Amino acid sequence: NDEAQLQDRYRRCTLMFELGVHLLRLLEAVVASGSSIFANTATGKVNCVRVVQVMVHLLGRAMSSEVYGSVLSSEWMISSVERVHMICPILGTLMQLQSKAGDGG
Repeated sequence: NDEAQLQDRYRRCTLMFELGVHLLRLLEAVVASGSSIFANTATGKVNCVRVVQVMVHLLGRAMSSEVYGSVLSSEWMISSVERVHMICPILGTLMQLQSKAGDGG
């Protein structure tokens, strides 16, 4: 019974991690596509600021969270669940937003 609960917990953690990574990649793709969501308008600038705030928050959590680190270092986690999978789309999104700000739009 304990083994089944451990496997269920592992499966849920892995699923949530992968879902989070895929959502971050989706956001990175939306930003990279040059979507009008981030156009040089008042609403676009607010959207851009909010995305940057969320990305910086997530980056801080992924880099320094003791809970995050302890989950990743648990012996029941497989090697495909790594911090770098979370960090890459965050940095990609921030870099896309920075390049758009440099382009003036």
